[in-house]
Amino acid sequence: MVRFVVASHASLARGLVSAVELILGLQRDFAVVELLPGETNTELCAKVDATLGEANESDGTMVFCDLLGGSPFQAFAICSLGREDMRVVYGTNLGMLLEMTVLRNDGASLDEIASKVEEVGRAQIGVLVDQFDPLDDDDF
Repeated sequence: MVRFVVASHASLARGLVSAVELILGLQRDFAVVELLPGETNTELCAKVDATLGEANESDGTMVFCDLLGGSPFQAFAICSLGREDMRVVYGTNLGMLLEMTVLRNDGASLDEIASKVEEVGRAQIGVLVDQFDPLDDDDF
């Protein structure tokens, strides 16, 4: 099974994993890395190293980061250099993480997940403008 790591500024990562588990149930091979107020990049890198060192018999690691260019993203991007068993995603949202978790739990490989993550993430973003009739109960 592909190992998932969710990394963010503050407690966003823990909140995303908590929401996934509320909806899909307890998950295995999920890790959280948070950059907390007052922590340095050195402390963050130590967390990243420890998290990656915990990887057991997984089929690769998919890292979901909150923000392109942020410290969590940069730390994992550096660690991913030269590693064929690791992918780093940025712009993570709950819909993306839910769909990728289902895909992973159905046995998808790291490459299969990586090939779908961007498309799924984008599909989870939109603006609701008169797209449905709230009085129409047929869809619920």
